[in-house]
Amino acid sequence: MPSDFARHPDERFRFILARELGMTVGELNVRMDEREFAQWQALYRLEAEEAERSEQRRRRAGGGRRG
Repeated sequence: MPSDFARHPDERFRFILARELGMTVGELNVRMDEREFAQWQALYRLEAEEAERSEQRRRRAGGGRRG
């Protein structure tokens, strides 16, 4: 249920990661331990933060204009 994903971001990420790795969530749960799962979450968070910082720098450098 989509509303469950809003309340449970870890579960949502589990589905995202399974899709990215080309497997079902059931397969992911069998093949990946919680430590590795947590490392994947940390990597995705870090990449999202880096992308946001890059976008902020781009906006500041361009004066916020789009063209």
